[in-house]
Amino acid sequence: MKHTLFLILIALCPLAADAQTLVQKADSLLDLHYNRLAYDTSYILRPERRWTLRMRPKLSWFNVMSNSDIDGADLTCDVSSSPKGRLSLSAGYSGISLSLSAKPEVLLGRPEQDIEARLDIYGRRLGFEVEINGINTLEGTLTVALDNDTLRVPAERGYVSQFNIVLNGYYVFNHRHFSYPAAFTQSYIQRRSAGSLLAGLYIHGAQTTVGSAVADNEVYRIVNSLAAIGLGYGHNFVLPRHDGQQWLFHISAVPYFAIHSRGTLHELGQEREWKTRFPELVIVSRGAAIRSFGNWFAGFTMQYVWERTGDVDAVELRNARWHFMGILGIRL
Repeated sequence: MKHTLFLILIALCPLAADAQTLVQKADSLLDLHYNRLAYDTSYILRPERRWTLRMRPKLSWFNVMSNSDIDGADLTCDVSSSPKGRLSLSAGYSGISLSLSAKPEVLLGRPEQDIEARLDIYGRRLGFEVEINGINTLEGTLTVALDNDTLRVPAERGYVSQFNIVLNGYYVFNHRHFSYPAAFTQSYIQRRSAGSLLAGLYIHGAQTTVGSAVADNEVYRIVNSLAAIGLGYGHNFVLPRHDGQQWLFHISAVPYFAIHSRGTLHELGQEREWKTRFPELVIVSRGAAIRSFGNWFAGFTMQYVWERTGDVDAVELRNARWHFMGILGIRL
């Protein structure tokens, strides 16, 4: 038996050596990418410590407003979700990080009513966000306006729902001096204040349902898609270092104008495509405040997205999304 184990260990040695060599090569490539100086080091630096651990509690909030003309009645739906919490833990090495997150209801063993998944990649020059969510906890008011009367009824939770797929990308013109990751992933350090023009691409597909087809009481359903391009500005403000501590403040906004838009209204068993009217507008704004002290950093980031699509004389849809995230991290 001992002789057999010895032979197995001898056989596995080359495999272990190959695996170690592969890890070393991967680490060398990461090191080459991490230390590549494609920026002005008087403005931007990589952290000296390669490992970053972060804890990030998050709150999200959604608002949906639609206005449509159905059988001569003006129907307005104004609903919002309650704040949605999530706790995320992430570990990063050489600028690449992996995050795991969970909602409070999942931790408490409660059924999950809303679905939300995000992929965020923030680079100095290019970056993008992909968001998929299904919001089933919207509640608010339905208003029906006729010629001589107006009726307002409450929209109970679950009566209105919305499913979204969003891709939001950006390009930074002044990427040698201005760093998005310094504010949002802490994989760079902004040493001096700097700003940049920002170009953006925004793609959104959504389905908004008032009522429920399953319960046979669906009032109408809006299916729409939007592609837009934008130009905006962002700035990182760095305060002078004091007692080993430093503040970084970020603010940016990019307005987008639609280059493609299409929508379909499904009502009373019929399907009607509605035309859109210029301008269809999307505004994406971001903010952050990060305080560094020693190897630690703490602060918050936020994102606000406002979108208007459609035609006020046919079907108009307005969406608003808030994402607010706290940050506590350490570099090792």
